[in-house]
Amino acid sequence: MAGKKQRSSYRPKRKGKGFGGSKRKGKLGENTPLAAAIIDRETPSTSHEEPDLSDSECAQPLSSSAKKMKLYHSPDESSKCLDDESTEQCEATGYRLINLESLSSVLSEAHECEEANIILQENESGRAGLKSDLTITCSACDESISFQTSANITKRGKSFDVNKRAVYHSLESGTGYEGLASFCGIMNMPCMSTSAYQKQVDSILEVVEDYTKEELTQAGQRLRNIVLDENPDLDKDDTLDVAVSFDGTWAKRGFTSLTGVVFAISVDSGEVLDYTVLSKACQKCSLKQSKCEGDDERFQEWRREHLASGECDINFNGSSPAMEAEGASILWRRSIELHNMHYKWMVSDGDSKAFNTVENVYDDCKVIKLDCVGHVQKRMGKHLLNLKARTKGKLEDGKPIGGRGRLTETKIKKLQKYYGLAIRQNTIKKSNPTDREVDVSIYTMKKNIIAILNHSVKTQDPAKQHRFCPLGETSWCKWQQDVTTATKTYKDDDCLPEVFLELLRPTFMTLSDTKLLERCIRGTTQNPNECINEKETNMANGCVLLRSALEVDGKSFDVVLSGTSISWGHVGIEESGLGSAFFKKTLPLSEVFAVVPHKLRTVPSTEGEIELTSLRSSSFYVYAVKRTRKHKWREKLFVFDCHDECLCEEWIDSIKSILSGFNRPKRLLVFINPIGGRRLGCKIYTEQVQPLFELANIKVDLIVTERANHAKDYLLKEALEKIDGVISVGGDGMFHEVLNGLVIRAQQDAMLDSTSYNFQPIPLNLPIGIIPAGSTDAIAFCTTGNNDPVTSALHIILGDNQPLDVCSVKRKNEVLRYNVAMAAYGFFGDVMQDSEKLRWMGPKRYDVSGFKKFMSNRGYDGTVTFLPAQTGENAPRDRTRCRSGCNVCNDFCDSGQQRDPQQSTTGWQSRRGPFISVIGANISCACAKSPEGLSPSAHLADGCLDLILVRHTSRLQYLRHMIRISSKADQFNFDFVEIHRVREFYFRPLSEDSEPGDENDGIEETGTRDDDEERLAAKTSSVTSRPRARSVWNVDGELVTHPAIHIKVHRHLIRLFARGIEECDDTPSCTVCRRR
Repeated sequence: MAGKKQRSSYRPKRKGKGFGGSKRKGKLGENTPLAAAIIDRETPSTSHEEPDLSDSECAQPLSSSAKKMKLYHSPDESSKCLDDESTEQCEATGYRLINLESLSSVLSEAHECEEANIILQENESGRAGLKSDLTITCSACDESISFQTSANITKRGKSFDVNKRAVYHSLESGTGYEGLASFCGIMNMPCMSTSAYQKQVDSILEVVEDYTKEELTQAGQRLRNIVLDENPDLDKDDTLDVAVSFDGTWAKRGFTSLTGVVFAISVDSGEVLDYTVLSKACQKCSLKQSKCEGDDERFQEWRREHLASGECDINFNGSSPAMEAEGASILWRRSIELHNMHYKWMVSDGDSKAFNTVENVYDDCKVIKLDCVGHVQKRMGKHLLNLKARTKGKLEDGKPIGGRGRLTETKIKKLQKYYGLAIRQNTIKKSNPTDREVDVSIYTMKKNIIAILNHSVKTQDPAKQHRFCPLGETSWCKWQQDVTTATKTYKDDDCLPEVFLELLRPTFMTLSDTKLLERCIRGTTQNPNECINEKETNMANGCVLLRSALEVDGKSFDVVLSGTSISWGHVGIEESGLGSAFFKKTLPLSEVFAVVPHKLRTVPSTEGEIELTSLRSSSFYVYAVKRTRKHKWREKLFVFDCHDECLCEEWIDSIKSILSGFNRPKRLLVFINPIGGRRLGCKIYTEQVQPLFELANIKVDLIVTERANHAKDYLLKEALEKIDGVISVGGDGMFHEVLNGLVIRAQQDAMLDSTSYNFQPIPLNLPIGIIPAGSTDAIAFCTTGNNDPVTSALHIILGDNQPLDVCSVKRKNEVLRYNVAMAAYGFFGDVMQDSEKLRWMGPKRYDVSGFKKFMSNRGYDGTVTFLPAQTGENAPRDRTRCRSGCNVCNDFCDSGQQRDPQQSTTGWQSRRGPFISVIGANISCACAKSPEGLSPSAHLADGCLDLILVRHTSRLQYLRHMIRISSKADQFNFDFVEIHRVREFYFRPLSEDSEPGDENDGIEETGTRDDDEERLAAKTSSVTSRPRARSVWNVDGELVTHPAIHIKVHRHLIRLFARGIEECDDTPSCTVCRRR
């Protein structure tokens, strides 16, 4: 195919700076140091090496003819583009997408043989991912040239440059194999196999690890240069004090993630100084354990070798939320060794448990917490939204808080933005500002924050309204501009009415606190951490592990398995040119709880009958969660059919490997109360729950209780190390028994003194589950939205994790019980006490006893002394509802610790009876008979309980109150009903037959009573003049006979196998269904 004509590389015309475009280097460009290290672009191989056909990426070497014709351009050729605007062409190197038909046409024009056809063919056996072997043949002279579209990478003879670049981009962009396969499908190009993709990933990770170590060292040196330039008095060998932004992310959000990563990023340079990955699971261990099921000795032998090899990923043993704190401890402790630096200033968000871990990590330097200005700015919006939700009815001007010209969401966003600007415009960028500079900056911040409040509220005196606004014609305040320029452009149409001045002032004063502004003095943010966290999450979730053409429920689909989901779409999508990115169905693996092979296949016998023969399966079942109406969950089955048994096993093993990485229980201790509720506990477990546990391969230690406190006694004595959770099958009383056994056992193991006033029980390590089989099942209703056993079982199987507050019930410093639902004195205590005699009636006994006690209409004298929750927290009548992912329950105070009642209160208060009932509701206590519960706005884990005081009144009035409890009306809208959100409270009876010491119990009444309260007490006490007897306490369905008690909330003390009530739309879409 020799000829005199020989075209140079194709040079497309392009105006401006030539084909290379601007000089800006792309993130994935060849000039990036990491890309160069990964791709080894400086030494691509074009030698005549003998091909190795044993690998899926092998290819034929370049022929000498191809080299002579210069049809191949090596990636090591530099892209030299001229900057001269008169030059419209530049040398084309690297990779370009080209249509093979166009290439064949161009080659035909370049060849000299007359009446010859140029034939361009691909050798399919030499295809390796995106690399192909092409052969050019002339029909006239029979001369041919073979070449490959990508070179081998030196030191990796079976790896090709184009494949490594493509894999690197898929990882860098976070799209993973799925994104690469989608692109190839759209372009009608062959894509590499998943095994070849994983090999490329492994080789890239090796380079990344080495490169990262070197880059972290250089980043530390660059930061040292910055600090030394700013502080010439420091020596280059000194241990420097620097500020870092710290944050972490998880592979899966929530309390159940098994893998997390934390980063420390320099505030001054913006570069990552250090990071660490924490993992509670190893997929290799989990997969091997599932294969060695029943042969524990074999697995332990393998695990010892696995640990010795250093390949096990497990390096952390604790709760998922504690990963961030542990990661911070690791980074801070090695900062001196790595960079010879103290991470003295730590920028973090409000949830700063990590700060508590590292505050005193250095002997000669105390770590100081700084706040992210972005997070602090959002507090203004949050506070104003809470204020708007709490403020019901009309304001002093006769209008509501919301509406046109009032406190709308748009106005709240503006105030939030201005608040952030007031902080940012007065920050100090120096690393070590003087005290004088700090004081001036904080004073200016406060002045500007108050100026925002006054400027935004219209008053009768404009001069007073704008007195704090900046002066001059450059001021952001148009009123001040008009004063300077003698113009009249200012309009107050956007201002709030004057009634908002005092309404908003407490919020603005709270958010201009000196300590808060001191933490914002450097204007630091966590934006770099949030960006890198998002990128890490995308990269982790975007990687595709397996892709095959399977049948799903009898229809052919292209099925893709990624790290987070199974997706499938029509096989013909690629052929139609749309690509494989448009899937019909996506199934999150977080809601898959079982994958099992289908063992039986129908085979026709010689007589024509159908037989079921046990064979190696070519199909498998996937069981997932399906949501139905009224928050109920059911299992949903998906059937996947493969072409052969080996592919089926590969899919099953891959899915099981991912599921093993989720924090789900593998062994449970189950207690069944056979006589609770309608005596259906055993039947419910056997018929509805046990099959699901077996399907999910959960081992169960089953105990049917034979007496009262059987479960509690067992939990106090037996070893619990080998179980992953304790399950109660029964009602609230059974759960109460299990709860007390576990909490008391945890305190005993920790050797804590529960008689101390400042006693703080330690949280449980074991989560608790409840299978509802009782009469009311209030705990199940409040945490799942119903009392359906299947729904609760599926929550347990998925390992859902919901923190829950627990109350301690004490008498004279002795802990009598722990409870999670309610503690009620008076009416509800009397009903529970009377119903104990009628257990033979089942749940109907509560109706009978309730009617009897209602007719007796007894009141009980006593004094309630309580500690209110912090001012500004959600009020018990704000009409909010605790739902899954509740911000109130997940919120922590600025210091990162759980709020200390002794430091965040407005003082003790007291109320005196007589009362019909005194109720401490830790949760809403919703049930079938009361859909909204005793306190509809109570939260599961906010560190508070709602204290409901119902004063003695007439039967008619109390009946109205009870009817509202069973409906959605406001049951607190009576003058004889009070509700307070409190941290703890005491109750002292004042009856004639009180025990010695009950009336005092060491508590001094520190609250005051106003005139209205005195008149109300006198009014209610005149309803009946007979002596008030003593009642008992109903504590989660169990009786406490001592009336004088002290109840205190302990936040997040236990974890429940639940996720809170999910938001859902139960409105039927069908007209016929709406009528039902």
